[in-house]
Amino acid sequence: MYKTIQTTLAALTMCSLANAFVIDFESADLPADSFDTGPIATGETTETENPFGSDGLLITTTGTFDFLGGVSFSNVFNLYENPPGTESTTYWNGFALSNVVDTTTPGIPNQYAVITGGGFERGSGVVEGSNYGVVYNPSQGSAVIEIPEELGGLQGIMITNTTYAYLSMANGDSFAKQFEQGDWFQLNIIALDDEDNVAGSTNIFLADFRSSNPDDHYILDEWNYVRLDQFGDATTKLQFQLYSSDTGQFGMNTPAYFAVDDLLLTATAFAGADPLTENWNASGWFGQYYDAELPWVYHETLEWIYLDPTSIPSDVEFWTELWGWVSTSAEAYPWVYQFDTGEWLYYFEGSSEPWVYYDSGTNEVVEVD
Repeated sequence: MYKTIQTTLAALTMCSLANAFVIDFESADLPADSFDTGPIATGETTETENPFGSDGLLITTTGTFDFLGGVSFSNVFNLYENPPGTESTTYWNGFALSNVVDTTTPGIPNQYAVITGGGFERGSGVVEGSNYGVVYNPSQGSAVIEIPEELGGLQGIMITNTTYAYLSMANGDSFAKQFEQGDWFQLNIIALDDEDNVAGSTNIFLADFRSSNPDDHYILDEWNYVRLDQFGDATTKLQFQLYSSDTGQFGMNTPAYFAVDDLLLTATAFAGADPLTENWNASGWFGQYYDAELPWVYHETLEWIYLDPTSIPSDVEFWTELWGWVSTSAEAYPWVYQFDTGEWLYYFEGSSEPWVYYDSGTNEVVEVD
């Protein structure tokens, strides 16, 4: 039963919330069919003698593309400033951002394209021309994703081939062979903690021709979800290593490229919560909760809530029979934002049967039995 009490709670203040979710690169401002390899203005720049020109300079800018809550994707941009009269050249590694749609042009000039023709969007599949990340990773540590510790653990990431690598394996080129029986191209994802200790690793085959049955051979040409939640909340970095059956005098002949999209954070909304008894935890801002049945969570006073699994630890969305879908954060709670009404509600913590909250839209205190 609902009953209202007219009141004014002028002393209470509300915080604005950002709706944080999976990192899909769509917030990057890229013109259609274009790419961004850096240099990133916030990065550190150094100048050294150009190893390829007696009078030139090598200008190296080390920076990051930053998204949601400070998650960073490394980028190194080198400008070889050659002597007067000769053309300067550039070289990058780590991450580039792209929405290039070319799936047919072979070779390094098309190194920024993904074989799917676009990024991955949840609920829509591949969307032609949408943003994604291109990774050039010639050695482990060339590309690094850093996740702030307060964001907690990872759920997963979407992976596929670039057009450059795919067509190189499918047809061969001036450096690499056409893949045949016994060949393979593998990505190793390495999870590190804040002291750079290895927390674990997982592998994905970007191409696999090892089977004796040709019908089993494939070169990955669609977005593939790779789970990362097995590494736990301690992971603060991801590094990558590529391996290929096609190697030569100078290492791997297969182009050291792959593409990423939809880095999903996090498996639980309350990173840093203290464990109590089995599956019971205590969050410093949300209180005690039971999480053995995620995404359903039993809260000590709100009872059963359905947690949006794409929420991050300090900025969460959940459904409850009391309010429907709401959003809150460590800074805002016990204020919650109700999506259906577009209003802020102030929950009187500890209240339960009846639940008591203030509705800023009606300027009333509501009790619900």
